[in-house]
Amino acid sequence: ALAISAVLLASNWLIYIYAVETEQVLEASFGYFINPIINVALGMIFLGERQNRTQTIAIGIAVVALVIQAVGLGRIPVIAISLAVSFALYGYVRKTVPVGSTTGLFVETLLLSPLAIGYLIWSFATQGLGPHADPQTAFFLLLTGPGTAAPLLLFAFAVQRMRFTTIGMLQYIAPSIAFVLAIVVFGEELNVVRIFSFGLIWLSLMVFTLGSVNRRPVPQA
Repeated sequence: ALAISAVLLASNWLIYIYAVETEQVLEASFGYFINPIINVALGMIFLGERQNRTQTIAIGIAVVALVIQAVGLGRIPVIAISLAVSFALYGYVRKTVPVGSTTGLFVETLLLSPLAIGYLIWSFATQGLGPHADPQTAFFLLLTGPGTAAPLLLFAFAVQRMRFTTIGMLQYIAPSIAFVLAIVVFGEELNVVRIFSFGLIWLSLMVFTLGSVNRRPVPQA
């Protein structure tokens, strides 16, 4: 099972890197905004979790936002959906596997290491990372390792010590930062369709959070 979660995590990272390299950070940000909605769907389908009326409305709003985004792009937002689904499936696998967060991440990293080492060897032998590479680029590439692992470990640490509602709200900091970076730093276009779809997503998040805060126990069928 951890081999599956490792593949899902690596796929998620690769898709995000591709999105950044191809100047599609806004779409990537949109994907991480809809990720919690995919989590909810997986919880309802596979874990038997129930949602109240307010949360169901929030899910509907998010679906409408996704459809509007697709219509505005003139295509299915593959990157956004792929990021959301891959990370949601990763979370589902990790939730159902009885392995500690630190141990699980270590095993996943261990499983992915041969692929990473193979790529580095190939890169050294060609025009990638190596003695001929830009030192600054190589330095920042090395920092991406701890820069990626640290948030995952901190997330696992925080989940045990904070309210889940608070955790859920904090998870939207990252895609919000990516949204700002896409516009301010990378200069991506923010048209009317994107403004409207992102607005609906933020509305969905507020409604869903309200439903979580005011939620009463729902009897199981």
